[in-house]
Amino acid sequence: MDTPATRHLKLFGWLIYLFGIFYCLWLVGTAILSAQTTGVVSIKSTDSAASLIVGQDNHQAITAGTGNNKVRLPAGTYQISASDSNLFATGLVRVYKKQTSTISLNPTRPPTIPSVATVDFEGMNGLINSGLTTDQITALQLYLFKYKPSAKVVSVSQSSIYPEAHNPDTDTSFSIDFNVSIDAVPYKAIITYADLDNVQLRLYNTQGKLLFDSDAGN
Repeated sequence: MDTPATRHLKLFGWLIYLFGIFYCLWLVGTAILSAQTTGVVSIKSTDSAASLIVGQDNHQAITAGTGNNKVRLPAGTYQISASDSNLFATGLVRVYKKQTSTISLNPTRPPTIPSVATVDFEGMNGLINSGLTTDQITALQLYLFKYKPSAKVVSVSQSSIYPEAHNPDTDTSFSIDFNVSIDAVPYKAIITYADLDNVQLRLYNTQGKLLFDSDAGN
């Protein structure tokens, strides 16, 4: 029987049906429009576990999965990054409408910038036992790094540490001689100090030629 309630149900059903059709048409139209105004970036990372990040100036970065992936983006220039633990790689890619751009990334460990902290200093306790303060040791390490910024290991021969004779009536400073190797290259060193904060370092080669004097500004 065709009752008002039945007619209402049929009308509701038709409305849902029409809504579904319009929604599908909207999705198709949006997809067509997107394909006409965007491009695809094919990201290839040598690390399949690396997280992919897509960034652009004045826009919030977005994640793009891991390893190898494809992302549809509006035309423009993007910075693509791949990271996994201590491995990192980044690069720029240009996206064109209706085209596929490819970027390959090889995440590696970033290069270590040389600093005093990257040098392995050995045998410094012997100089502390001979009268140097921790502040003076810090200054000494800085001078040794300044002499050779690429140094990996600096080793003081504790058995060679020799405080020079000091006459308190005539001498206003103290001096300590010792042997030191910088990346296995031997040197003769003399440190001189008159207070508990500062120290002067002079480095000589094995032939006695002065190579470095911290007070000379070299």
